[in-house]
Amino acid sequence: MEASESTTFRRLTSLGDNREAAVDVAVAAKRELVLFTRDLDPLIYDEEPFLKAVQALATRSRLSRIRVVSIDPGPAIRAGHRLIILAQRFSSFIEIRRASREHTDMPETFLVADDAALLYRPVATQYEGYVDLAAPPAARQCLKSFAGVWEEAEPDAEFRQLGI
Repeated sequence: MEASESTTFRRLTSLGDNREAAVDVAVAAKRELVLFTRDLDPLIYDEEPFLKAVQALATRSRLSRIRVVSIDPGPAIRAGHRLIILAQRFSSFIEIRRASREHTDMPETFLVADDAALLYRPVATQYEGYVDLAAPPAARQCLKSFAGVWEEAEPDAEFRQLGI
């Protein structure tokens, strides 16, 4: 491993690793943050440090953009997930959609900041994965995948009930 890799890349093996990595990626975002998740991972993305980083991005610039696609956001919506509440407050900057049926079998989860930083778990239900704060090729690949998912995703009826 090269010296530069050791400072930007690390393996994730636990909930704590993922929480820390999610904050690191969100803080690294200068203009855009995208998240593809099964259920909005409340143990990771409904935590104060992450939410503060997302709010800071949303209020940093009128060009900030945060997009989230969730396969099954229903339980998180009903539980009052604070990322959803943040999306209500900053609806011009944060948008959450439900994945189309064609994408419900995607096993991974990822969080991408701009086209550089990436948190990636190949199996969304497990904490094993990696974070790399300087991974433009991998980040761009996830962004390309996300773009297709985003285009076919749509706001969930439960979001509309909440006024999102």
